[in-house]
Amino acid sequence: PSLVEIEKALGKSVYTCGLEGISERLRRFLNKNLDDAQVRKSMEVLVASSVREIKVFLIATGREDGADFDEWEKLLHWIQALRTPQGKQVRCVFSITPLVRFPHTPLEFEPVPEREAMRDIIKKIIGITSKAGFECRQAASVDEAMFSDQLLRADRSEILDALEESVFEAGFVYERDIPESVWR
Repeated sequence: PSLVEIEKALGKSVYTCGLEGISERLRRFLNKNLDDAQVRKSMEVLVASSVREIKVFLIATGREDGADFDEWEKLLHWIQALRTPQGKQVRCVFSITPLVRFPHTPLEFEPVPEREAMRDIIKKIIGITSKAGFECRQAASVDEAMFSDQLLRADRSEILDALEESVFEAGFVYERDIPESVWR
């Protein structure tokens, strides 16, 4: 807690939290071993210190279920009720991205979820977060994450050759979205 006050004295007012999973179970899966009590204590400290903004980064895993969504909703309602000593609510912005399974990590061989299932999960997380009164952004599209996932795990040079060919054929330059032609 005293570190927050030191950082504020040095001019810091926006804090970033890598919460990752929307539930304790999913945080364990992601090897982000933060239990509910630690998450709540951290939020209490930041809000009690009257920080200007808290940015919370989330990862959609494709394993979210009803219990995870319920836990997320309860946490958000709890956060929504927190107030600074001056009675104000701290601005919280949530950013969610689909999980990309990088090589040489414990999740390297984890199967990639179906695109529609992942879209539905993200839509549900954004909906719950928005309904609780918070801003929630999707940092990367499902297609972008799944495309990256497949490229990272490409085990044959033909896959990268096909990508190169489709990129040149389509005249594709990555800006925000991956066109269906390149995705295929």
